[in-house]
Amino acid sequence: MIQKIITMSRAGVLKMIEGKAVYENIQPLWALISIFNDHDILSDLKNREILKSLDCLDFQSFRFADITDTMELTPVLKEKCNLFSEDHAKSIIGFIEKIRYAVNTLVINCAAGVSRSGAVGLFVCRYLGMDEKAFFDANHPIPNMFILSVLNKVSGLNADYVEFWEKQIENDARFSAVTRARNIF
Repeated sequence: MIQKIITMSRAGVLKMIEGKAVYENIQPLWALISIFNDHDILSDLKNREILKSLDCLDFQSFRFADITDTMELTPVLKEKCNLFSEDHAKSIIGFIEKIRYAVNTLVINCAAGVSRSGAVGLFVCRYLGMDEKAFFDANHPIPNMFILSVLNKVSGLNADYVEFWEKQIENDARFSAVTRARNIF
């Protein structure tokens, strides 16, 4: 049964796969959710034999952009961006159901290991009834609230928790800095 959820950057996962880093907090029999941008190359993390040799029981990759507010996008950009969708959410939930009793640790990575992976990790905590605050304190995510809301909607979980985390994150100085930086671009 999943006991721990860890978010990390793509670089962190690649170092682990290449044997350049050892993560002692990843227990044997773990699974990996890897989130890519449209321009990322999947082949870096697709070598299932290497993952199996590292006791990775299962692996699932997804492609979606780290966009927090679809209202800001023009119709042309919405078509070009691979936005997080209900189909992505259903696939993530299906993967969680598939592995939830088979692995001890779930590793979720995206480019920086903060926003998309943070949203998925926070959702998985709620979905499985795990300690969200412990996850938040251990991983320091700045979850993408759009992704969290879509996961919430598809799973049927109470929307109150999305609002709760929005308030928590708004009070976090790191989130304010990231939000300001995103609004510049």
